Amino acid sequence: MLNWLANQRDGDYWRPGSLRGQYEKIEAATFIIGGWQDGYPNPPLRSFSNLRCDKKVLVGPWNHSRPDVAIPGPRINYLNEMRRWFDVHLKHLDDGVSTERPVTLYVQEFDKPDQSRLDTSGYWVSTDDWDSRTDEIREFFLGGTDASGSRRLSEKPVISVNNSRLHVDPATGVTGGLWSGGLPFGLPGDQRQDEALGLTFTSAPLKRISLSQEILF
Repeated sequence: MLNWLANQRDGDYWRPGSLRGQYEKIEAATFIIGGWQDGYPNPPLRSFSNLRCDKKVLVGPWNHSRPDVAIPGPRINYLNEMRRWFDVHLKHLDDGVSTERPVTLYVQEFDKPDQSRLDTSGYWVSTDDWDSRTDEIREFFLGGTDASGSRRLSEKPVISVNNSRLHVDPATGVTGGLWSGGLPFGLPGDQRQDEALGLTFTSAPLKRISLSQEILF
């Protein structure tokens, strides 16, 4: 614990426990499984993009738990997917897994805020790759207020000086959800009260990006 407190930022202490900077060391076929509600949602796709071995990635709506019992669902028989992967790479028994697209993602849709929600609305998609070409990076700037008094995000720098003050309430933010560590019911709740007591800047509505659907489970 003393070492952790003394190394609270990325550095030499943590590097041996991370794939960053040493992806080339992995040569064996690799199947990565992750969850959008996990405390580590980014490493699965980042690792997949950097690996140069035979690879496959599956990301569902799950928390830090196994996909057959995780909340929120939908839950899947992930052991069967692992068996298929091991069969083709360890036994040379291919039931078609080698011809499937290597990236499988659960696209989440809107659900009413409910911390006890058991499942997430959405659908499965598959694609051939996941890298920087699939990302659209947009830069926003803190803007002024609109006619309703709401603070806005602007796609162009705002010349005028923006003075925003916030009275800190330590109870604000409790509806934002928890990293459950595998326990259920860590989802965000209705955050309207937190937003009303917080300092928020809102962009104009973003264009919806549609993905081709392919149901796998």
